[in-house]
Amino acid sequence: MVDGVCKPFVLAVKDPEVRTLSGDAYINPTAMTTKNKYYTVREFSSAYRIAPLSIDDGLTAYSSGGKQDVTYTMSGDTDGFFLNTDNGEMLGTFDHFDKDKTATQQYSIALKAVDANKREQAMETIAFNVRYPDIEVVSVGPNGLDCDNEGVRVDSLEADIADGTDGDIRFDQSFVCKCPSTNTTTYSGDNRVNSREIETIAEVAPTIVLLAAEGANAGSIVGGMFGALLVIALLGGAWYKHHGYQIKMQAFDFATELAKLMDDGTIAKDSNRAGNMPREVKWTHLTMVKQIGE
Repeated sequence: MVDGVCKPFVLAVKDPEVRTLSGDAYINPTAMTTKNKYYTVREFSSAYRIAPLSIDDGLTAYSSGGKQDVTYTMSGDTDGFFLNTDNGEMLGTFDHFDKDKTATQQYSIALKAVDANKREQAMETIAFNVRYPDIEVVSVGPNGLDCDNEGVRVDSLEADIADGTDGDIRFDQSFVCKCPSTNTTTYSGDNRVNSREIETIAEVAPTIVLLAAEGANAGSIVGGMFGALLVIALLGGAWYKHHGYQIKMQAFDFATELAKLMDDGTIAKDSNRAGNMPREVKWTHLTMVKQIGE
């Protein structure tokens, strides 16, 4: 009721593509609904920033006040999101989910405009489809397995080439293995010969030598045995290198090291009352953005 007259709040917005602010810092939720485009969980993306739709001044009628008096409120799956009630901008991230990393989690947030008379009108409901990046989901690798022999997960053999669709290959639920090669060892196959295959080859090699020896002269037998020993030596070297790499890549045991430093008196035993413990971050979780110094 305004001056004895009951006036409704009639809200009209412009085209869904027209928002109050745009640019690289902002996500356009409308564009994110196209094929193969997904939001992702925190740690793999910076916070998502979304500007509200623009109000159509010509078609909007306020129960009291004007556009300058409009504030905003939101509801729904708002965990991890913050709202600027004055201009309607949203900023937030999505929590990790561990039940099924191959699944797409769906969330939605409803944004409302509030005029000077505290009347509310729905502005839009934003849908969020959230996935983990492919390289974080082992089961979408070649043969449903992870990379082996120091292989690196990538979304294509040329990781920076798009797949030809209006989408993002980081979320197409498939990755391949980019594996190293040296002058002595070259890995092959989708997962670059895993350790079980290496052990199988080592077991079969002596049998091949014995079969080759039947009907062959002494020189051929010696040559065959030398070749088999060379193969076994190369396989053993590859296994040793892989085993050493696994040991090197083990996470540092901060808890044990901290206890050791406390026991020998290097640091005071009560110096970590809060119980905080540092942790390692996988290099695949880091994104180099800009060099700020040398």
